[in-house]
Amino acid sequence: MTADFIVFSVPALAAIVATLGMLLGKNAVYSTLFPALNFGTAAIFRTKHGINIDEMNSLKG
Repeated sequence: MTADFIVFSVPALAAIVATLGMLLGKNAVYSTLFPALNFGTAAIFRTKHGINIDEMNSLKG
């Protein structure tokens, strides 16, 4: 396994678990905290892959 694969797969797995926890959670407090974890993993993806707002806007067309 390469380092890039590990850096990608760990936050990806955390994002999937956070999404499932948000949807399937029975406690309202935990269902509120899981999106924060999901936003954190999205931030890791954005910083790791160097995506900025201008690039995202240019992709929209």
